[in-house]
Amino acid sequence: MIYSVIIKVKRENEVITDVLMSLETAKAIVYGVALGAGDGGVADVFALAEISYRYHTDLRKLHKAAHEHGRLSSDHIKVAAACVAAAFLIALPLNGAHDHEYARRVVEFTDGLSDALDAAFYRLGHVLAWGDEGSAIAHIGKDGGAEALIGLACYCVMRYPTEFDKAMALGRMCGLIPAALAGGILGAKLGLAGITQTAIVSLKDVDRLDEMAVNWMMKGRF
Repeated sequence: MIYSVIIKVKRENEVITDVLMSLETAKAIVYGVALGAGDGGVADVFALAEISYRYHTDLRKLHKAAHEHGRLSSDHIKVAAACVAAAFLIALPLNGAHDHEYARRVVEFTDGLSDALDAAFYRLGHVLAWGDEGSAIAHIGKDGGAEALIGLACYCVMRYPTEFDKAMALGRMCGLIPAALAGGILGAKLGLAGITQTAIVSLKDVDRLDEMAVNWMMKGRF
C-alpha cells in the first residue's frame, strides 16, 4: 500500500516536472521571438515557432504544417520552403542538434523545395569564418527573398550560439524576420537561463506572451 502511494506520488511529481519544463521551453521560445522582433509585427514567426514546439518530435507533421502555412502566401512555393526551413531551425535545438549542424541539416530537410533556399545556405557556408559581419550579411542576402532571411537567421545563431544579446544585435542588422527567428532558435537552444535578465525585463506585454506559451503547451500536451 505504502509502496503504491510512493510510486503514485513519484509519477505525479514527474508529470508536474515535465509540464513545468515544457512550459519553460515554450516561454523561452516566445520570449526569444519577441525580443528579436522588438516592436515589429512577426505573426508568421510566432506561428512557425508554435509549429516547431508542437511537432518537433514528429518532423513529418512539422514539415506538413509549416509548408501549409507558407502556402497561404501568393508566392507559395518560395515562401513555403522558407517556412519549412524556419520551423525546422527552431526544432533542431529542441531535438538536441549541435549548432554546427544547423545549416547542413536544413538543406537536407528541405531537399527539393527551393533552389533559392539551397543557394542561401550555400552562401552561409562561405561566410562563417569571415570577420566582417556586414560583408557576410550582404553575401548571404544578396538574392533577397524569404529564403535569404532564413539563411541570415541561421548565420546569427551559428555566429553566436551561446550569446543571446550578441546574436540579437547581429539579427537586427539583418532585419526584423531574421532577428525574431534567431531569437526563437536561441530560446529553444538556451532556455530561459540563456536569455539575460536585462533582456527579459525589457519585454513588453509579458502577460500576453506568457498566455501564448501556456496555450502552446496545452495544445501540445492535451
